[in-house]
Amino acid sequence: MLRIDRIPLLIACLCIVSCLAFAAADESDNPQNTTSATTAQDAAIAEVDSADALDAGAPAAKEGPSSEPEHDADGESHTGGHHDATDLGHQNTSGNVEDVMNFKTDLAVWTFVVFLCLLAILGKFAWGPIMEGLEKREQSIASMIDEAKQSQEKAAEQLKQYEEKIAAAGEESREIVAQARKDAEAAGERIVAQAEAAAEKQRERAVADIANATNVALQEITDKSVDIAVQLAGRIARRELTAQDHSQLIDEALKQLPSRN
Repeated sequence: MLRIDRIPLLIACLCIVSCLAFAAADESDNPQNTTSATTAQDAAIAEVDSADALDAGAPAAKEGPSSEPEHDADGESHTGGHHDATDLGHQNTSGNVEDVMNFKTDLAVWTFVVFLCLLAILGKFAWGPIMEGLEKREQSIASMIDEAKQSQEKAAEQLKQYEEKIAAAGEESREIVAQARKDAEAAGERIVAQAEAAAEKQRERAVADIANATNVALQEITDKSVDIAVQLAGRIARRELTAQDHSQLIDEALKQLPSRN
């Protein structure tokens, strides 16, 4: 990721590269000097080679006294031509080197001026918006990261609360089941106790009813026995009883007694 503090350095490098490209383009637009220098150098080298060839092909034998001056003159002319060609080649080569190594002050000044102008324009119109946009983007990314962290923390807190609620609900459900079991056991015991109490009351009431009925029956038997005894006594008083009469009276008395059923 590109850091914000390196943006100015990057812009400066781009400006320098553009200036160098401008200078190279200016050099490529003026190739005539270089071409002419190369042509002159080639011509000088060709003349030197031709002079060497003439020196090598000269006759070795001497033709007489009259021919020596001519030979000397030809040698001098060839030697002079050789030196002239060599000097011309060296001069052209030196001139080319000087042209290549010559520092163009006006081009450097204009290049520096263009660089400063470009830097000022970028600093005024491009640098500020770029830096502002990068800062806004950085702030937006930082705020998004903070929001993501807050959302993560909130989600973790909610998850913890849900887990606590689930654990509490499980504990509460276990307590409810235990309480329901206790209530069911208590209700069963209460129902059994009530049933036993009702059965005991019913039994006591039945016993009381039986006792009352027995007492009533005994009271009726007693009353009836008294009446029978009185009647028997009256009959005995009126006549003398035989054994047969005695048995008959007993049977009649027993028939007059109330039945238990």
